[in-house]
Amino acid sequence: MARVPMTSISFGEEDRALGLLLIEGQHDAQTAARLAHFLNMNPGGAVVVQHMPLDLPEEKYQLVRKNRNRLLTEEEAKKLFGGESIKLDFGTLAAAGAVAGK
Repeated sequence: MARVPMTSISFGEEDRALGLLLIEGQHDAQTAARLAHFLNMNPGGAVVVQHMPLDLPEEKYQLVRKNRNRLLTEEEAKKLFGGESIKLDFGTLAAAGAVAGK
């Protein structure tokens, strides 16, 4: 069975994470932020979007699929994905122009 592409949307401020949202499809930052807002799952802050690799191990892929369309706290994301959860330095990303505002 073909895997569905997934996008992760991380929300945060320079000093703290505000949440992680996993949604189906490959979306750019603007579309992903709009979808998060539409789903009422945008806690604010900066937005960083990453496409999940399709070659994730099956167990990790199923975790992503099970937790899609939910706003995960930093603690939940770390518990579910361990040390492999998305680690972001929002200050560095903002300086590089990779962060889109809310």
